[in-house]
Amino acid sequence: HRLIATALTEAGLPAGVVNVITNAPEDAPEIVAALIAHPAVKRVNFTGSTKVGKIIAETFGRHLKPALLELGGKAPLVILDDADI
Repeated sequence: HRLIATALTEAGLPAGVVNVITNAPEDAPEIVAALIAHPAVKRVNFTGSTKVGKIIAETFGRHLKPALLELGGKAPLVILDDADI
């Protein structure tokens, strides 16, 4: 994710448009709650487990903010015919 953010920045995307935050799993509940509650955060896109997605959706619901959730292994994957599997 950091490489994607770096590539976007190097391509000219203004600072602050895309932000990447990493944390230890045990710190996630506190960090996510603080981010969602912050007035500068208007929406979130989350890709991950259904369990964590439910927590995020519930928290965003309490703050009446929109969330886009990609849950339960719906990541796209394309394997071309000439792939060296």
